[in-house]
Amino acid sequence: MLRAFPHPLRRLMHTRPLSRSPTEAEQKLFSFLLEVNSKFQLHAVLRVAGGWVRDALLGLPSNDIDIAIDGEAPPDSGCPFMTGALFAEYIDRYEKQFGTGKGAVYGVIKANPEQ
Repeated sequence: MLRAFPHPLRRLMHTRPLSRSPTEAEQKLFSFLLEVNSKFQLHAVLRVAGGWVRDALLGLPSNDIDIAIDGEAPPDSGCPFMTGALFAEYIDRYEKQFGTGKGAVYGVIKANPEQ
């Protein structure tokens, strides 16, 4: 699972540490995702991926965070494995039950239109 900060990627990076620490907003986002994962006992493996990792290694700011999700889906979900869309549904449930009460606003992109 995505590890708590200061450096959740350290496990994956045996040769090069991050050149910058996560910002307060990034840390808040990662902590929130871990809370959703824990609250619903999803046991999903969350990995920060893409441009954010590159930028953190180079010490650059980033405004784009991609989260890769692996793991089995809960038996009552109707899915054999955890997907981004399914995890987003749990974020929505979390917000309704423990957050603002309004639910989360999210969209699912079925395919990358640029590829």
